[in-house]
Amino acid sequence: MDVPAFYTSYSMTVATEEIRKKINSMIWKLRGYGVVIDPASIELGTDIEKEHESVVFAYTVCRDLRWDVKKVDAVVALHPYNDMPPLSTGMMDELGHARAYRKDRYLVMPVGGGSPFTRDNYVPANHVFKTDKELFNFFENKRRPTLKPKYQHFQKAFAKWQDNKLKGE
Repeated sequence: MDVPAFYTSYSMTVATEEIRKKINSMIWKLRGYGVVIDPASIELGTDIEKEHESVVFAYTVCRDLRWDVKKVDAVVALHPYNDMPPLSTGMMDELGHARAYRKDRYLVMPVGGGSPFTRDNYVPANHVFKTDKELFNFFENKRRPTLKPKYQHFQKAFAKWQDNKLKGE
């Protein structure tokens, strides 16, 4: 069986450290279900000279929309805010492109999600979840074909390798 590939989409601009921890936790769990592309892990940096900013922005949009989103099986959008900031324009654009590419789309959003422009347009209504627990329950019990977290041994091996690297071993 092929290993499913997911692209995670979320706001990088407004995410606080607390929200970032929630997002990272969801991404880590998602890795148990397949390959995960996390755009934050391939960022070009924040010290971009003003004269090169438009080139870097254009490259990022092209890479995310025309390469990453186009090549994966599904886009998982994460918006774990209890106080609703605006939805990320990048996240919504990624979901729109995923729809155009006929990719599965999922959204974790504790508050809101009732807009007709979100449900049944960007994301099918039955793919909008209030918690990541609901998302993973859907993967394991309702999605066809179902997904099980069968790649956890790779997660553990990677975590061990990463810890050793961070310790300088």
